[in-house]
Amino acid sequence: MTALSGIAQSYVQLFWARVAVGAGESSFAPATYSILTDSFPREQLPMAMSLLSIGFVCGGGFALIAGGAALQAAATIGPVVLPMVGALHSWQLVFFLVGVPGLVIALLMATVAEPQRRGSLPAAAGVRPDKVPIRVIGQFLAQDWRTFLPLFAAMGIKTPLAFGAALWTLAFFVRTYHWSMSSSGYRLGLAALIVSPVGLLVGGWLAEYYSRRGRDDANVRVLQWATVAMLPTSILYPLMPTPAAALALYTLNFFFACVGIGPGNAALQIVTPNQMRGQIRALFQLVFNFVGYAIGPLFVALITDHVFHAESAVRYSLTAAAAITGPIAVGLTWWGMKPYARSVARAASWG
Repeated sequence: MTALSGIAQSYVQLFWARVAVGAGESSFAPATYSILTDSFPREQLPMAMSLLSIGFVCGGGFALIAGGAALQAAATIGPVVLPMVGALHSWQLVFFLVGVPGLVIALLMATVAEPQRRGSLPAAAGVRPDKVPIRVIGQFLAQDWRTFLPLFAAMGIKTPLAFGAALWTLAFFVRTYHWSMSSSGYRLGLAALIVSPVGLLVGGWLAEYYSRRGRDDANVRVLQWATVAMLPTSILYPLMPTPAAALALYTLNFFFACVGIGPGNAALQIVTPNQMRGQIRALFQLVFNFVGYAIGPLFVALITDHVFHAESAVRYSLTAAAAITGPIAVGLTWWGMKPYARSVARAASWG
């Protein structure tokens, strides 16, 4: 679908091609996190999630670097004319350059074995374990809302603090410090590639450390610390007087964001019964993407347009958005810490 986006000849065709990309991606997280949860003891799950996330986060950083290189390569090649399609511009060729190799990578999934199921609730009378009704899942979430509501809300709000607003970071460096788009992409991508593996491994190690010491709230505790640490850096980096200082603080902010990724993902999986992991994770992804990657960037844009009334003021919009959403995320994580610990203790009895 990514490659097909490159031959779209109208907005409608491009729109539906991108919708299909999203449909494919939406199945990734529920399946992947469920497989990992069944493959590792729960005290090792945060590190497993962190190792998995190295691909995700470093892939985002690599995309900034490779995207610039792909654009330059496509511009060098120039327009290409295909039969029955017509001329393809450089930005359309990029879709092919990044999309077609994915078909080869997809073949690797044939080597992944299905693990033995872990953490299953006893099946209700007359209900097949693999056919849990949505109604039953809703009842489970309602009964344990003190755990799931803060976890969903905190992770959703934390996303724009860390990554959602980062969709404006390229524009911030271009508009504020007059870096070129390609130069900004290379530098931000390199920063992400350097610090994200370290932050992810630190987060996984901290969660394992507290878990070994009997802390049922280990994952949410690390997530809380990471969110608190992000608050000052996310507020301050857009206000720096020089691009070097801004890049340094942004890199530190990205490091703190990565610390909470593995424990945050493991936190949800541990307190979710095996039969419900796909649906509950899908619901979480809906909140995560809607709040983090839809509302987050829109919030920054609205502040820029309607409060500061200038595109050049995006730095102040980023700071304002972080100052508003950061304390809310910290408060929500703190609120859900004790209920989460109780849910973890209860989940230990699942078969």
